[in-house]
Amino acid sequence: MTRRIIRLEVLLLLVILGVAPTAGAQELDRRIDSGVVLTVDYGYDWGEYDSRDRANGTLLCYHRHEVIPDPYINLGRPDITSHVNFEVMEQTGSQLGWKSEPLRTQRQFLLD
Repeated sequence: MTRRIIRLEVLLLLVILGVAPTAGAQELDRRIDSGVVLTVDYGYDWGEYDSRDRANGTLLCYHRHEVIPDPYINLGRPDITSHVNFEVMEQTGSQLGWKSEPLRTQRQFLLD
């Protein structure tokens, strides 16, 4: 029973990190004494995140490999995603006393 509870807590923390990264990082910091947090996600820095192209935010839905701009179309069927602001995540980690590595693309990370 304990294993299932721990797995559920980890899953909930991952969801919190995805939906509310600042609150998720703070909760993770509260629960662990030491460790490594590897963040793999789609995202931007402030300059890219705050562009005119994203005036309505970064929420997107995908259904059968097509972008669905309205999350209320085909409720429950599309995959829903949004891009994170990596600078906010990095600033939050810094405020919590975490050390940070420079941002890298997935390609750079896998080749290093």
